[in-house]
Amino acid sequence: MGEAHNRRFSAIGIILNRCVLFCSIMSSFIAGSQSIPVSVSMASRWSETPLLLEAAQFLARDKSQKDSLWFFIESTVSKDFTASTQLDAYNWILDNTEFLEERVKESLSLSLAVRFDSPAIAMYQQMSRSYIESDSCEAFAVVKNSVTCDAKELKELVKTKKDSAQSSPPVFDFDHLYGSKSSSESSLNVILYANLGTESFKHFHKELTQLSDDGSVRYFLRFFVQKSFNSTVHLSGYGVELAIKSTEYKAIDSSQDSESSQIEALEQHSVIKGFDFGKLKQANPDLKDGLNKLQFHLIQESEGLKPLKVWELSDLSYQTVQKLKENEEPYEALSALREYSQNFPVYANEFSKIKVSKALRDDITNIQRAIEYIANEGTPFMLINGLQVEIETLDPFALVDLLYSESKLITALFGFGLPFENIQPLLNLNIGVQKEEDYAIDIRSDAINYVNDLENDDKYARWPRALQYLLQPTFPGSLRKLARNIHHTVFIIDPANPSSKAYIAAAQYCLSNSVPTRIGFVFVRDERNEVNVMINRIVGYFLAEDDPNEALSFLKSVYSAIPKTSDNSITEEILETKFTEKVKYHELKTVVKDQAYDSYSTLGSEFYQKSGLGALPAVLYNGKPISVSHEDHLDDLVISEVYSGTFFWQKAVWENDVHDRSNLLDFAMEQSHVMPRLNDRVLNKDLSRYLEYAKYDATAAFSSLSQPQMTEYLSNGMLYIAKKNPEFDKGVTLWVAANFEEPKGRALTYQALKYLKKSDSMRIGFLFNHGDAKETLISDAILATLLSQNNQDAKMFITKLVKEEFVAELKAGKRSLKDLEVTGMDSKKFHATFEDKKKLKAVYTMHTEFCSKVLKAKTTDQMLIANGKVIGPFQGDEVFSYDDFGLVDKYIHVLSAKEISKALKSMTSLNLEGNKLSDLTMKITSTLLKNAAENERVELPKGIFRDRVGVIHVPPRSPEEPFHKIYVAVEPLSRAAQKVSPILEQLHKLVNAEISVVMNCIKKWSEMPQNSFYRYVMPASLEFDQNGSISNSKLEAKFTGLPKATLLTMNMQTPESWLVEAVRTPYDLDNILLKDLEVDNVRVNYELAHILLEGQCYEKQSGQPPRGLQFTLGTTQNPKMYDTIVMANLGYFQLKANPGSWVLKLREGPSKEIYEIASTKGTSTPSGSSDIVVSMRSFTNKFIHVFVSKKPGMQNKDVLGEVESEKPPKNTGIWDTVKSSIFGDDNSESSRATSDGAGLPCTDGESCPSADQESEVLNIFSVASGHLYERFMRVMMVSVLKNTKAPVKFWFLKNYLSPSFKDTVDKMKESYEFDYELVEYKWPRWLNQQTEKQRIIWGYKILFLDVLFPLNVKKIIFVDADQVVRADLTELRDMDLDGAPYGYTPFCDDKKEMEGFRFWKSGYWASHLAGRKYHISALYVIDLQKFRKIAAGDRLRGQYQGLSQDPNSLANLDQDLPNNMIHQVRIKSLPIEWLWCETWCSDESLSRAKTIDLCNNPLTKEPKLNRAMRIVPEWKEYDSEIRQILTGSSKASEGKKSVKSVEPATDTKKTEL
Repeated sequence: MGEAHNRRFSAIGIILNRCVLFCSIMSSFIAGSQSIPVSVSMASRWSETPLLLEAAQFLARDKSQKDSLWFFIESTVSKDFTASTQLDAYNWILDNTEFLEERVKESLSLSLAVRFDSPAIAMYQQMSRSYIESDSCEAFAVVKNSVTCDAKELKELVKTKKDSAQSSPPVFDFDHLYGSKSSSESSLNVILYANLGTESFKHFHKELTQLSDDGSVRYFLRFFVQKSFNSTVHLSGYGVELAIKSTEYKAIDSSQDSESSQIEALEQHSVIKGFDFGKLKQANPDLKDGLNKLQFHLIQESEGLKPLKVWELSDLSYQTVQKLKENEEPYEALSALREYSQNFPVYANEFSKIKVSKALRDDITNIQRAIEYIANEGTPFMLINGLQVEIETLDPFALVDLLYSESKLITALFGFGLPFENIQPLLNLNIGVQKEEDYAIDIRSDAINYVNDLENDDKYARWPRALQYLLQPTFPGSLRKLARNIHHTVFIIDPANPSSKAYIAAAQYCLSNSVPTRIGFVFVRDERNEVNVMINRIVGYFLAEDDPNEALSFLKSVYSAIPKTSDNSITEEILETKFTEKVKYHELKTVVKDQAYDSYSTLGSEFYQKSGLGALPAVLYNGKPISVSHEDHLDDLVISEVYSGTFFWQKAVWENDVHDRSNLLDFAMEQSHVMPRLNDRVLNKDLSRYLEYAKYDATAAFSSLSQPQMTEYLSNGMLYIAKKNPEFDKGVTLWVAANFEEPKGRALTYQALKYLKKSDSMRIGFLFNHGDAKETLISDAILATLLSQNNQDAKMFITKLVKEEFVAELKAGKRSLKDLEVTGMDSKKFHATFEDKKKLKAVYTMHTEFCSKVLKAKTTDQMLIANGKVIGPFQGDEVFSYDDFGLVDKYIHVLSAKEISKALKSMTSLNLEGNKLSDLTMKITSTLLKNAAENERVELPKGIFRDRVGVIHVPPRSPEEPFHKIYVAVEPLSRAAQKVSPILEQLHKLVNAEISVVMNCIKKWSEMPQNSFYRYVMPASLEFDQNGSISNSKLEAKFTGLPKATLLTMNMQTPESWLVEAVRTPYDLDNILLKDLEVDNVRVNYELAHILLEGQCYEKQSGQPPRGLQFTLGTTQNPKMYDTIVMANLGYFQLKANPGSWVLKLREGPSKEIYEIASTKGTSTPSGSSDIVVSMRSFTNKFIHVFVSKKPGMQNKDVLGEVESEKPPKNTGIWDTVKSSIFGDDNSESSRATSDGAGLPCTDGESCPSADQESEVLNIFSVASGHLYERFMRVMMVSVLKNTKAPVKFWFLKNYLSPSFKDTVDKMKESYEFDYELVEYKWPRWLNQQTEKQRIIWGYKILFLDVLFPLNVKKIIFVDADQVVRADLTELRDMDLDGAPYGYTPFCDDKKEMEGFRFWKSGYWASHLAGRKYHISALYVIDLQKFRKIAAGDRLRGQYQGLSQDPNSLANLDQDLPNNMIHQVRIKSLPIEWLWCETWCSDESLSRAKTIDLCNNPLTKEPKLNRAMRIVPEWKEYDSEIRQILTGSSKASEGKKSVKSVEPATDTKKTEL
């Protein structure tokens, strides 16, 4: 055996030596054929931010543990950072965050690596510019309207400003408030801008902490750096794709790579052609040089990509997995997955020859069956601790958030002593998941007077009764008319309130239109109003007559009789008149005096009081309150609730939860979201209101503990009382925090004890919150009782102690505590404890500190803590009633504690019972609810991936510690695999995680599964160079070993909220052919230009999007930096922004004249502020909701209607355009030039163009990608300019333009008189995404026309980049479109040899067009006013959303979509001479052509450049003229048409949307 083993290694050695010999012979050839490496980097536009500040910002993310932040800040005070490098700061951060749990510290490391909090620091830096302009201050404080850079002046300034009438600058929830227990909201606000570790900060911090501790000020800290770094922040979190393009080029040039590039290639491709060179070099170090040469040679062999035959494609996924299984080490297999998926084109040929084992096929098939309830074949999914993560939108910033919250959660649960195998089952309970349904109240009440009954009324006799009818197919959007009472709509009204009229009308509408809902009314009486009593007795009279419909009819007639000029009140005269008209046989006096009729309104009033509902009138659907924003749409709201509520019943029927004999109302009311009453104090979903628990050092003083440790300490020593023995399991633990010396505190306690008599699931403990009160008689008695008496005696005695009649007698000396003692009580023990004031004082001191530091309570506050949920403090006369305690019991017990307790009991190894079980239930409830996820966790069958061939299983580094469970399923050759595999590699390095990757293979391929190279940039940790600065070498996407003769196109895959652009690159990124590049390497630099602000806007009254409404976004100094238009689709809008605090406004003009902003969600607007403030402080998207209302008198006005007659206001811009820094401008972002409605600049002292002048502007829209098409577009521009005398403005889609084009267009502008603007729009996330660059560009041509351009641009003409214009396009602009929103040219029909390619003449298109023409999208004119008026853009997007789900539809997206919508959005057919194309049009018609398009010819496949020079004589002339201008050798030819521009000739400003 050993001899054979040695012979085998000897043979391998011989082979390797021969390989080395071969490599040495080939070395000269290899050097000439080495590939050129491509590297891509991304940087921010803001300056580098200090790691120290980013770490502090990370610690500030959890407001409930802000003592961690201030502990960290305090530790910087004693450290001198003056000479510290970034490496020094990084090491100091790691050393001084030892207080963090290990899993949380991993999140901190990832956060710093991806620069997660850098935008927040940049935001503070931007905010500082509102106060100081220069960098003269190292730190400064803002006190009202004064700023000081000297800490010595601070105390005097505070003293001066304290009573000043000046307003304080606004503070925000993201500001860092020093946690003084003495300062209050009435204290003076002082905002400090400073950099940690500086001398100035230390001086200011010392002064401000003293002032805050004595209650003089509230100290807010914002981070600030005096002198900005010269460098910017290098970013990660993006992917780069080099996709293979079809090409005819086959020649390969030779160029030489640098040595470092070879090393990078060797590192990236450690496994190549079946050789694992890492292992080979390790086993044969003496052959390392030769192996390197062989490895690099094999890498270069991949240059020639041999296409596979169709039959070779079928098994590529399985073959790739078979190859992966050759890696015995799991992490190596994970690395190989990254290598193969990201470079698959070079491996395809090799892998197609691999034989797949039957065991592998069977194993993958079995896995796919097991996970089919989560994912279909080939569909990716990712679970982190059961939480589903979308791989497509995953980025490291979302990972930081997720891992931080999950780390805190699993660490906390592990800290409770739970074995790790018991933690995931608790997580899978999905406690506190933010479900969509709102809370409802139980409507099983006699107070409800129903006016119909679907199960018994003759009206519904013909309707089906079987519940199975709910599962039958029906017309989409229709209501299912089932004769069962499954929908209950209850209107709760005060009959004396005329606003009830709309509610009655809605009910009658539903009845008359047979809406399938049972309708009931609850009538509420107000005893204080005589008319109210009268009208309720009249209503009671009709109800007693068993005719609720008559009651409604009577009320409606009363409301209608109220004079419009009156104060809208009901009078006795109106009641008498209307009653007499309706009732002939009873007198009104008799009815209103009969108290028997009060019973209905008495029941109604009791129901209303118990419900906890707010103001009347109100309406409930199956007990759930319906939010009514506008009463005119109430019937629509009811119908909508009935429609959506049907899904609940369909699910119940499908899952056999109900059947035809079930009590359907009982079933609905027994759902977990149905509560005995509603009280937002209890039911709010504010996760910050839950306490945290943490292990503590038992020897430490209580005051030195952190807040979570204080809570844990207190919970371990808390004493309880319960209905029965508190030692029994109690799911609900209630702490009453109150000042028991005050009547409010005793009243709260009494209600709690009163409810305790009923509850079997609750126990009560007491927190003594009386501060330094001298009189503590009641508190002493309660605490002494808890310390000395058994449960039953303590409960009875404390109940007596909090009754006001006994308290009054005790304090008056009429009774003693002895007099109140209950039978059986241990009096001696009680009094001994009562007299031990030192012992009692120790408890009070601890409780007072807890209430102050943890609960943030004043000594006058009364609060409740239910299983860690803080309820209160209660305000003023607010009463927390007996019924509210019942709500707390159900809310905590049914929704969380019951399931948790049950799960804990099933964990028999824990041996939990009594107080131990109750304590753990309390802590776990609070922990799970505080860290509740938005979505349910997915539970996979146990052991599903264990010992599977088709699974890569990487165990956790430290299985004895808490670890994350990460499950991923991917098709190994998919984009998901390309992206997620490097992320998993980095996660394995950084976090303690168990990683399982399932190969969810496509069974059979008929086309190449992956035609691109891909890199994803995400570091696991920061790296530093020898100078201690951050090294950015790992923050690049690096490609080596690329095929040199293959044409590639670069695509950036960035987070959804990023707008990026290439800067400082001479290469054509759309057409990268490495063999033609005479460089050692290709470096491409991108810049994060903007972070997107997105939102939805609705009219508050109608709930509809206000189409055409315009917003501006800017700063207080420059409020109109960016602007946008609201879509009708979802009311969506987007605005470009960057880190900072921004002000959102309605744009001047019709938007501001007609509308006002009513309210917002998701903004940072301070209370009382008239400005809408939006803070941009992260790399992830910001999404807000804006609700607007029409101003009085503007109800019938419309923004799109008003803009037709609007004249552009002076010095404003509908899309205020800005100079981009990429042009090399000196102007800063905040001082960018603005333009008027059409983008034409207006400067001070000049008059803006009139509406007539503006209408003369010829607006041309075009798109291009790649240097060749940009060259075509420059020629197109000149051809337009030379054929018109009108002022011309070009609108270019910025998204895909190269930096070089943006430079050349400026040079052209110096010679040709025109204006231009770069427009940009991010493809909305809700609109189905395209993946191919060409199809994305097509989409931009048609899908966003209504929002790309200002409202004042009335008409615009799209001209393809490769067109040459021979006519004056003003003729096309001024053409009457006969009411159509746009005009297109039909395809020519006179070139007979192309007949076989005219697809629109047969099949689907012939049928769909029904005799109409199919139009080409190379040239079209858009009437933007008409386009917006008929919501054409919204219609096109809606149709696109439906059709694009099928990958085989919309083959030519920009053309097929408008032709498909020709019946809904009419097309004006332009005269055929407006577009001539050699492919489709006859040669004879060329002489009449007004434009010539260089469209592709499927027969000849002639390159466009050749065709341009052959068929368009002037093309060469224009091209040569442009080239001379760009090289500076000449100006434009004298014979060119001079173009008059509205813009001053001396203004060379570039504008950008």
